[in-house]
Amino acid sequence: MTFARGLIATSRTGVHERLRAKLKDIRFEYNEISLDMLFEDEIYELIDIIDNLGMWGDKAGLPQDLKAKFIKEKNSSQLSLTLLNLFNAPQFKERVLNELSPLLSNTKIKDTIFAIALCQVVDIECDFSIISEISGNDEIYSAEMKSNVNFRNLFHITTQGIKTKSSLFCLSIIRNYFSPTYVTNILQVIAQRLNGYSSKDYQQSVIFKSILRFSFIERLLSDTNKKGSLKKYYENLKVSVDWLKRDPHFWLQYGMAHITFKEYGKAQQFLDQSYALALKKDSDYYTSYIDIQQARLLILVAMGENESNKIYTKFSKAHSMLYNLENNVYKFRQVLMYREFYNSCYTKLSKGNQVAFQRSCQKIIKSIDISVNKGEVNLFQQYPIRKAKEDLEFVLESISNLTGV
Repeated sequence: MTFARGLIATSRTGVHERLRAKLKDIRFEYNEISLDMLFEDEIYELIDIIDNLGMWGDKAGLPQDLKAKFIKEKNSSQLSLTLLNLFNAPQFKERVLNELSPLLSNTKIKDTIFAIALCQVVDIECDFSIISEISGNDEIYSAEMKSNVNFRNLFHITTQGIKTKSSLFCLSIIRNYFSPTYVTNILQVIAQRLNGYSSKDYQQSVIFKSILRFSFIERLLSDTNKKGSLKKYYENLKVSVDWLKRDPHFWLQYGMAHITFKEYGKAQQFLDQSYALALKKDSDYYTSYIDIQQARLLILVAMGENESNKIYTKFSKAHSMLYNLENNVYKFRQVLMYREFYNSCYTKLSKGNQVAFQRSCQKIIKSIDISVNKGEVNLFQQYPIRKAKEDLEFVLESISNLTGV
């Protein structure tokens, strides 16, 4: 009798997408299952769970099909987005605040709770030693804290460390109950402390790399004064972690912050800095992440232009950069802007450039289809790519309706 052998491996979506290309080099068949993307029957099962918890708030009276529509359209059929919306609901926030308020008045406990939440968001084990190290105190070892009723209502204590309800729950704690000033200040302290280590273990390294990334820091901050907090964070970061001034990836992250807040001139300055340092660092330095943000910036700037030739020249350069990059979700998050570009700029283009734009959309769709046929892309598992294709098809249909071709 023979038995089939298999291996089940799990990872966060971001990690999986970064390493997806390497799966092609492994000589075995594999299937992907996204735990985040919900099928139709799973959406209705989730609705039943939310009904049972009484967490719909003002949507409680909606019929099941409208609740399903909300999950599909507002949350893109994603479990993570649905849970984040629930965690942000007023009735849920009030329950959590009742437990947190007595705890956050104590500075050491506040720093400890932040450390726990941060560890969970970066997906590392919340053992007592790393919590103590990140918080900068030993409060997590105190019997008083471990026996605190409010603390135990939020977190589960084990012999090794702390278990939480979920990483999304911890993300909502940071965003909703810690001010942006507190978050950026404590992250600054953590970055400086970890940078001072001559060597870092796995947990320390994951945390350090995470708190240097713009996309990660932006997720942690509430919308209150986010722009000012991010700017101040990166300005201070390159002072407290001196080597960052010579790192191309730092200037890329700083440029992304300025793109987000529509400060395009400053963003271009920092992307130029990133390219220059990348070339100086290593002639073979892989600049794809810089290229992706440069293409994004070019499209955004193009949509602010009024002159037809300038509009298309910038778009064409961006499209050329994106088309030649590997087909992954990072690339197609920028392709999602093609529909917005079409809505704001298509009628401003010359007839020839309108045709060229149409062909650009067709080429991207063709490249997606080829990647799907090769098994390199999974449209159900990779929502940004599926959405990009749907948007491009919408654009081409709209052009066809306009031109009759």
